[in-house]
This record gives sequence, structure tokens and C-alpha cells, in this order.
Amino acid sequence: MGRKLDEARKIVSELSPEDREILSGELAYEVREADPEIEKAWTAEAERRAQEILEGKAELVDGEAVMERIRLKIHGKV
Repeated sequence: MGRKLDEARKIVSELSPEDREILSGELAYEVREADPEIEKAWTAEAERRAQEILEGKAELVDGEAVMERIRLKIHGKV
């Protein structure tokens, strides 16, 4: 383990949980190799979903409501 890695770990340990979560996502994005075909497919899917929203074909659910449902499922109350 290199010195820079040790220093990075120390800095990360001092971050708030929210900042660690943001950093985790950014690092995951940085290290993965982006397959152009996969990126193209995700772009097409995002555009399709956006169009469904604009056309009123998609049911939108509040993010807080979704998170509450997930919490209830995790804790076995649903």
C-alpha cells in the first residue's frame, strides 16, 4: 500500500457520510471502462423515458415516497 493511498484513506475518513457517498459514486464512474454501445443504449433509454414523461405516459412518483417504500421493505413492514 502506497503512501498516497494511506493519505487518501485518511482524508476520506474525515468526510461526512454524504460526501463519502458522492465520492464513492464518482470513483466508481472513473474506474469503469465505458463501453460505447452501452452508453449509447443508456442514452436511448433515457431519451425514451423522458419522452414518455413529456407525453404524460409515465407515472411519476415522489422520491421521498419511493425511499419510504424501500425503507419499509428493508425492515419487513410491507
